[in-house]
Amino acid sequence: MKKKLVRVSQYIKIRSIKTVGLALFSSLILAPSLYAQISLDVQDQSIRHILKEIEKAGEYKFFYNSDLSNLDHKTSISVQDKNIDEVMSLLLANTEISYKKEANNMIVLTVKSSSSPQAPRKTRKITGTVVDPDGLPIIGANVIEQGTTNGSITDLDGKFELIITENAILNISYIGFSDKQITVKEETSLQVTMTEDTQKLDEIVVVGYGVQKKVNLTGSVSAVKGEELSQRPVANATQSLQGLVPGLTVSNSNSGRPGASGALSLRGQGNLANTANPYVLVDGVEMDLADVNPNDIESISVLKDAASAAIYGARAAYGVILVTTKKGEEGKMRISYQGTVGWSSPTVMPEMANAYDYATFFNQACTNANVIKQYNPEKLQQLQQYMKGKKAQYYISTGMYTEDGILRYADIKYKRLNFNANIASQITDWLNLKVNTKFMNSDNDTPFGKGALSEGFYHSLARFRPTISPIDPNGHFTELTMIPYLQSGTYTNTQKNNLTLTGGLEAQPIKNWRIFFDCTGKIMRIMRRST
Repeated sequence: MKKKLVRVSQYIKIRSIKTVGLALFSSLILAPSLYAQISLDVQDQSIRHILKEIEKAGEYKFFYNSDLSNLDHKTSISVQDKNIDEVMSLLLANTEISYKKEANNMIVLTVKSSSSPQAPRKTRKITGTVVDPDGLPIIGANVIEQGTTNGSITDLDGKFELIITENAILNISYIGFSDKQITVKEETSLQVTMTEDTQKLDEIVVVGYGVQKKVNLTGSVSAVKGEELSQRPVANATQSLQGLVPGLTVSNSNSGRPGASGALSLRGQGNLANTANPYVLVDGVEMDLADVNPNDIESISVLKDAASAAIYGARAAYGVILVTTKKGEEGKMRISYQGTVGWSSPTVMPEMANAYDYATFFNQACTNANVIKQYNPEKLQQLQQYMKGKKAQYYISTGMYTEDGILRYADIKYKRLNFNANIASQITDWLNLKVNTKFMNSDNDTPFGKGALSEGFYHSLARFRPTISPIDPNGHFTELTMIPYLQSGTYTNTQKNNLTLTGGLEAQPIKNWRIFFDCTGKIMRIMRRST
């Protein structure tokens, strides 16, 4: 018979003790770890594991590279009421790890310096000037050595000075200009010319019945690409514009209703009726933006100022939104799929009064209004007494039991499932109702029984002569061992279902005179199958 044994052992005990004196309260706030003591008892655990256990005490936080050597080295340590320095010295002994304490109980782990340190990398000074395409100096440009925090900024004359290592790469950046990388070899002085980032200025936007580059625009226009909209997991295109266009407000007051879309407004409320919605055109046709699939949109242009009225007239009084959908392209056929699954739930649910509280408050309102109470006060009183008295008591349990057979060459299994429910309710002061339900299901697989080996198997096995070999010359079990019968695959499966229902009443019409009435029904079903 297989038995499962689970043993729970606790090897690590960490205790953090804080001694706080009233007179030293302010000083302890500045140095909370000054009096921290640690008790630690660890057997055959990794250093990484011990560091996590110390963090759980809430006193210290460790910072280190996950690839740091010796972190997975197993060790044993046992200390009692020691400070962090003594614990770390014992823990990191015979390793290549060193530690350094920082503010707020932070401890940084690094690799120990080599006993024979390598010669430091050679450094030298580099100077330079950063200018624009017209040769004018750029003030405040960032000059940083790649892979380090070593950097500088240009002065009023666009000049900078920096100490760098050999073959360093300098990253130079400034707002409105493209970033530049320069590999410094033998140079001692640099002249860097930055180029303007004209990518955004060359972007094509839809304006009225044509297209223009942003650099040539004089009106207020915002453009949104379809890629930005498709990356947002929203239900319609109206919601996808939220936060993308300056001056465009998307209000989702009806967001809880399925299929609801937000209301659009440009640069605030345009009239007292709050109907200042922009004019939406999809491929030149007026449509509701919520009816457009966000994945079909190529670009969106938002015309905000009065210049759009030159084309669309009074319809453009509150702005115009021009939507251009995707079109076919030359080349091979391409099929794309995008799916989004989400869930929604209300943020706040109002807490409603129950029936008794509602009827009580309603009667109080009737009293204040000098009208007849709508709910019978006597019934409410009886309901209150019932709610304050004994209510229903219940007991519900379930259990499962499994057992394997002890025969080596036979797969015998037994499984049982039990369910029990007992419910009692005090209906009135003199009547109590009870219901008891019990259910049992068992599943038994065995090579014995009808259609399989008989119980005489053990009788024959006990009379097997020890002088007879259980294995024949071909290496197979002999028939006398009964093992071939066990391995033949002949099994009997028996399933039992047993349901018992008991209902009863307990009445006490007079004090100390109890009347019991019980009724029990039982259903049993046995199914047996042989293979």
